[in-house]
Amino acid sequence: MAPPVLWGLAVIVVLGLCAMTVYPRGTPAATQFATLQTASATEPRVTGTARSAARVTGLRTRDPQEPPTATHPRAEVQGRQWAAPRVARGVPTAPLHDGSWIRWLCGGGAVLSLVALALLRVRGAHNGPPAAAPIAMASTFGIWEGRIPGLDAMALEKRVPLGQTGMAIAPLGIGTWAWGNKLLWGYDPEADAELQGAFDEAVGSGLNFFDTGDSYGTGELEGQAERLLGQFRDDFARTRDSAAAGRVCLGTKLAVYPWRLTGQSFEDACRASLQRMGRDQLEIAQAHWSASNYAPWQEPALWDGLCRCYEAGLCRAVGASNFGPKQLRKFAQYCKDRNVPLVLNQVQFSLLSTAPLESGLMDVCKELGITVVAYSPLALGALSGKYTLSEDGRQVVPARPGVRLPDGPRALLIRQVLPGAADLIRQLESIAQKRNKTVAQVALNWCVCKGAVPIVGARSSAQVRENLGALGWRLSNPEVQALDRAAALAKKKATQNVFMTN
Repeated sequence: MAPPVLWGLAVIVVLGLCAMTVYPRGTPAATQFATLQTASATEPRVTGTARSAARVTGLRTRDPQEPPTATHPRAEVQGRQWAAPRVARGVPTAPLHDGSWIRWLCGGGAVLSLVALALLRVRGAHNGPPAAAPIAMASTFGIWEGRIPGLDAMALEKRVPLGQTGMAIAPLGIGTWAWGNKLLWGYDPEADAELQGAFDEAVGSGLNFFDTGDSYGTGELEGQAERLLGQFRDDFARTRDSAAAGRVCLGTKLAVYPWRLTGQSFEDACRASLQRMGRDQLEIAQAHWSASNYAPWQEPALWDGLCRCYEAGLCRAVGASNFGPKQLRKFAQYCKDRNVPLVLNQVQFSLLSTAPLESGLMDVCKELGITVVAYSPLALGALSGKYTLSEDGRQVVPARPGVRLPDGPRALLIRQVLPGAADLIRQLESIAQKRNKTVAQVALNWCVCKGAVPIVGARSSAQVRENLGALGWRLSNPEVQALDRAAALAKKKATQNVFMTN
């Protein structure tokens, strides 16, 4: 629309608000009448509105043409004498009522104009799936982004359907890689209560997708993440909300270990996962990676094993992980031939790992109706906002007091990647500041805008609440494009998973 139309809509909004102020709901008609009479110095006589005023103030009225009598004296209204209205011959008289019609007319026009302005903003400034439209409108009215406290971000989000299975997940998932991993994440069994708090916060807030794997956990803790998820889910159903617990979608990835050489071995692995979780059926059984890069003879057994899991009723659907576009097409056709629903493909995807966009994988998934799940959307913490660059851009430093670089391999990655991504960090920080968001929330929202469901680790309820801040709004097209350009200039990207196929 042309700018004059926008100005016109804005004027309607202002006039509507003014009318609603002049004629507030519940204002006595007599008061409105007195106001109008005071404002009209050239017309001292009272018009038909006075009859309504008399009713409100408890005065009896007479016929407009009836002369004053002892039983119908001239009434006093707000200090003015009652006078018969001058009525044109043959013209019926009708009261103007109490201003309600003006309030409703102008108020309705204001609301419709606000909706029109919001639709213009949605049409011109927002991208992403159709679900982004109501989110953008809510952002236009100031409903989200922290301006009205207490509103649930998930109330503005549309769940992502998983094929034709009837299952649907929130546009943000929770990853449990750290739940049992001492090497990378410093897992401590004493902190299990905090992990349960994170689970409860997520499910209570509407986040229902949890990603795990039978290899999550180091050494004797292998499978610990599955055990904890099963325990937390049962506790939530028993003590809080069984219906919400029933909507939880667990996806476990079966490791393609060298000794799993038959379809039966993968089916047995799925049964072991179910036993650790204390369940009879899993929502999604996934391949943790494809064997085609290093042991192609094992790939048929993997595919057969996943389909056997579905056919045996051990899962409601199957998924892939680290499958490139070519391998995904082959696997999708195999599942189709066996009438097994393939609903998602989990890949490494972030502003520092954009290979799924460049390889065409995102387009293939859209074509096949397969949901893209993005793991490491914060590049193992490099995009978490906890770390920034020194003024000369050469060193990684904490972004705020009390933060220190992590130990082990993650610290090495962050030190290698961030100095070459100075433009990206500055762009993230700038957008975060303008939107009153965190850097992590902006980075996660970018993934959502690209059509992926990011899964992010959470080890406390506070982290879940921060992650929820990535929902309920969308980056604008110019913001997404600015981040795209900055990401393309990054000198060093995150290390790619060696199991990712073509």
